[in-house]
Amino acid sequence: MRQCASCLKRYDSPADVCPDCGIRLISFNPLLGSTIEGKFRIDVQLGRGAMGTVYRATQLNLERPVAMKVMRSDILSNPVAIERFKREALAIARLKHPRIVSIYDYGVAPEVGAYIVMEYLEGRPLNAEVKATGRLPLDQGIRWMRQVCSAVAVAHSAGVIHRDLKPHNIFLESTQDGPFVKVLDFGLAKLQRGTEEGVGSLTKSGTLVGSPPYMSPEQCEDLPLDAQSDIYSLGCVFYEMVAGRPPFLGSSPIDTLVKHMNEVPAPPSEYNPDVPSAVDVVLLKALSKHKHDRYASATEFGQALAGVEVGVDPDR
Repeated sequence: MRQCASCLKRYDSPADVCPDCGIRLISFNPLLGSTIEGKFRIDVQLGRGAMGTVYRATQLNLERPVAMKVMRSDILSNPVAIERFKREALAIARLKHPRIVSIYDYGVAPEVGAYIVMEYLEGRPLNAEVKATGRLPLDQGIRWMRQVCSAVAVAHSAGVIHRDLKPHNIFLESTQDGPFVKVLDFGLAKLQRGTEEGVGSLTKSGTLVGSPPYMSPEQCEDLPLDAQSDIYSLGCVFYEMVAGRPPFLGSSPIDTLVKHMNEVPAPPSEYNPDVPSAVDVVLLKALSKHKHDRYASATEFGQALAGVEVGVDPDR
């Protein structure tokens, strides 16, 4: 059985699109149209990731759209996965910044298992923007990265290390004044300063976390991570924003990790002649192999970008 993602009508026919809406049909999902704990009606599936499926839902008592992340059913029996899902909720809940997605609720319900309810955003992720444009205009890339740096700095000051910063997890919310940058997906976040009490580390030695094109050398080596690892990942993201590709593209994920650990990235100006040498210098410092050679904080990285930026308001 297939279902329309818009009107939710179901069809047994082999048609590819809904006869009424013209929207492409998807496999029937029994959760669509259901109500969770009497509070949230699941309306449309938005995406699926390693930990869960994200839906657009309606918070019934306030009549507002929300994003609802539901833990994958095949990992509900994994206590580590459940705890990591809860950690994501805890990580977002301790952060208050206009450029970090807001959390509304967390719970465990018999209908779905564990779930997180967050603000619903309309727009598209940064990776889709880069794919569509090839690479971003330099002033726009700098402005957006400074905004991301301000959000990540707040996370670090609250003891939250993201560990999976990449273009897919940076969202460009559509507003009347243009795209508004939001940092998403704290599913791999590391919580510091007391939040590990009674639980211990969720990552076993020999188990790498992150996305290979954006992982720091120490992350590739499964070493303890701190804020400097996120700064390296931010450097990878900014590199892709202005060069149209990440700094390292190996023939396999393992090959990419090896490049992060051993190779010096080419200056982004080799891929984009509009990148000035001052930006090359700032970016290559963020991508230093040794963490102590990078910027001391996300704030410092943002300030370095401000030093090569002329006439751009970072809050616009």
